Amino acid sequence: MPGKQMMAAARKTNQVDINLGQLNEKQEQFMRSTKRYACYGGARGGGKSHALRIMAIYGAIKYPGIKILMIRRQYPNCKATSLSQ
Repeated sequence: MPGKQMMAAARKTNQVDINLGQLNEKQEQFMRSTKRYACYGGARGGGKSHALRIMAIYGAIKYPGIKILMIRRQYPNCKATSLSQ
């Protein structure tokens, strides 16, 4: 976790560099959507959880103080795909 001075400097310049890795084609389409509601489905391993995490990070940076809820049908699924990364 960055120190307080680093966070303060990032807020002053309004610039933070975050490497979130490469996106696949479907993830890029999802990220570029300008619709109010966008859906992203597919088989296991298609990158849905990763895309959702990226969108959550983007929302948290763009709208400080926003509340973000990520849910899964069962806790073990959430732990395996979202909490361990």
